[in-house]
Amino acid sequence: MNVELAPGKYVVAVSGGVDSMVLLHVLQSVPGLELVVAHFDHGIRSDSHEDAALVARTAKQYGLACEIGQGLLGPDASEARAREARYAFLHRIMAAQGATAERAASSPRPWTSTRVARVHGPSSDRVPWVEPPAASIADTAEP
Repeated sequence: MNVELAPGKYVVAVSGGVDSMVLLHVLQSVPGLELVVAHFDHGIRSDSHEDAALVARTAKQYGLACEIGQGLLGPDASEARAREARYAFLHRIMAAQGATAERAASSPRPWTSTRVARVHGPSSDRVPWVEPPAASIADTAEP
């Protein structure tokens, strides 16, 4: 698979689902990329901690930095509340890393998406949306 991203540091939001794990696997093999993995455990499902553990374990296996956020939203949380909490977490990680959010791949299902943020130096402006590296990644939907 040919992935063309400019060398640099990227924050990759990884849910632990198929599409984000495949994207992480592909990106970690691209030369010149320094990746920071970010995962937000919404605390909606009783077993959601298993997703966080999988993401942390995978990041460690790849030798990547990993940031895990914890929400205690509960099983009755709306999709909108979950998205707000997740984005707030990702914005904190991106700010700490000096990143600007850029979409790298998303599922056709509105509740699943994978985000990548390019970390910019002080002289950088914004970078336009990054398109999916391959249709097969963008078309892989998480259950």
